[in-house]
Amino acid sequence: VPVATTIVIDFLVMLSGPEPQRSILETSVIKAAAAMPEKKFLLLRALPQAAATLAVPDNVTAVNHADAATISAWVAQAEYIVTRSGYTTLMEVLPLGKRCICIPTPGQTEQQYLATYLMQRRWAFTVRQSQFSEAVLKTVLSFEFAVIPPSTTIDIAT
Repeated sequence: VPVATTIVIDFLVMLSGPEPQRSILETSVIKAAAAMPEKKFLLLRALPQAAATLAVPDNVTAVNHADAATISAWVAQAEYIVTRSGYTTLMEVLPLGKRCICIPTPGQTEQQYLATYLMQRRWAFTVRQSQFSEAVLKTVLSFEFAVIPPSTTIDIAT
């Protein structure tokens, strides 16, 4: 008998990337989350040295840093994963079968290429950082993600 998993995180946002791009995306996510109070957001800030907490809306939990086991548990609980489209990140997240929203870091051509590749196949939803908004997240809620077949070898050269 399969065990039902209760979704307690609507959007797990895993921030990364160089400054100021990380902070620009963080600001956009908080603004979008504030406009969607019915959704729960967990914002993983990727700031292991930070001691200060971030002021966020009631539906957002902001965490500066977490260990791998904690992040894995959050990923399992999340309905959607919002992340950069770096190769390693994608290879860790996509096999889990989660609905992924890819936001390439501006100027990172490999991330832009991978995000476009995944969007064309509907394996992930892709949006430019400059276009990220509440409206985009609402579009994602009705986006029909395709399932990546388990035996798929992703050939990013085609």
